[in-house]
Amino acid sequence: MVNDITKLRKKIDKIDDELISLLNKRIDHGREVIRVKIKKGMAKEDLKREREIVLRLKKKYNSKMVDEIYSSIFREVKG
Repeated sequence: MVNDITKLRKKIDKIDDELISLLNKRIDHGREVIRVKIKKGMAKEDLKREREIVLRLKKKYNSKMVDEIYSSIFREVKG
């Protein structure tokens, strides 16, 4: 039983590592988009695009957590 829990926890740890890596990549790309927008004289924020992302993901994954997750990502990118 304990061995099963240890194996499952190791799998969770691996997923956590992958999630953080992907989130960091997502944030880096978002910041790059902002740099390009600033160079082109565009507004940094695009609330329409943010809503489109959240709606697309909510439909695809039927998850209530999408709003919370992406509001955190958008805050981090803008910060």
